[in-house]
Amino acid sequence: MIERRRFLTSGTAGLVLAAAAPTLLFSVGRSEAGTQGYDRASFDDWVGSDFALRDVSGPPVRLRQVEDGPASPRVEQYRVVFEAARGTGLGEGTHALVAPDGTEIALFLKPTGAGPEGELHEAVFSQLRRVGSASC
Repeated sequence: MIERRRFLTSGTAGLVLAAAAPTLLFSVGRSEAGTQGYDRASFDDWVGSDFALRDVSGPPVRLRQVEDGPASPRVEQYRVVFEAARGTGLGEGTHALVAPDGTEIALFLKPTGAGPEGELHEAVFSQLRRVGSASC
C-alpha cells in the first residue's frame, strides 16, 4: 500500500510538471518545432511540388494548395492539402515527408476525400506568431 506522504509528494511533482509543460512547449524555438521552422510562406512556395514519403512505399504526394485559417494577430493558422495516388494506403496519422529542399518533416495527415487524380489529405497548422511579426 502506498503511503499518503509519498502519494502527495509524487502527485505534487506531477502537477508541477503538467503546469510547466505548456510553458516549455511554447518556449521552443521556431527551428525546433515539428515543421522544422517552415511557415505558410514555405508551403506556398512548394504548391505543385512532390514530397517523398519515408514511411509508406509508393509514389510521392503532391502539395495541391495552402489555405488560410481564421485570422488572428497572435496565431498563424493555415492548412496544407496533399494529393496521393489512389491506393497508396496513406492513412490518418503522422507521416514522414521529405520536402523539396530535402528536409524531412513529420506531419499529421488526415484524409479529406477524393481529388481529381487521387486521395486528398490535409495537415492543419496553428502556430504562435513571432513577437514583432506582421499581424492580420
